[in-house]
Amino acid sequence: MYINAKDLGTDLGLNRITAAKENLSSTQNKVHICDSFCFSCPLKITKMMLSPVVFITRSSITIGDKKITLNEQKFRMLCAFKQNQNKTLSRAFLLHYVWGVDCQIANNVNVMVSSLRTLLSRTGLEIITIRNKGYLMTYNEDLDE
Repeated sequence: MYINAKDLGTDLGLNRITAAKENLSSTQNKVHICDSFCFSCPLKITKMMLSPVVFITRSSITIGDKKITLNEQKFRMLCAFKQNQNKTLSRAFLLHYVWGVDCQIANNVNVMVSSLRTLLSRTGLEIITIRNKGYLMTYNEDLDE
């Protein structure tokens, strides 16, 4: 399902996200929202490359030759960044994508982004904050160790 990115601003509540999902007429600025929450997603089966040295699967992240266990939320957030490459993802979008419509705890996004920043340090991947817009995952090969 696709929704209009401008309808997912950082100040929007979950009720507005649901309303935005119902208004699918605009074809500009679309971002992907996964409604299956990974249960039937083919991406959970295959290995996804985030950078030349970082790969994720449903249950782990491999950085070089080091394999680290991932929980479902970390996988979903990394998947959101992978599926929407080079797009700024709002806090509301990430909250919905990772925890679903019923989640009311907005601080989850901050905690998860902080955790992923630590995990991805020294990989060339960086999650940057775009003020008043959201987060963007970038890759800088010069920082890749």
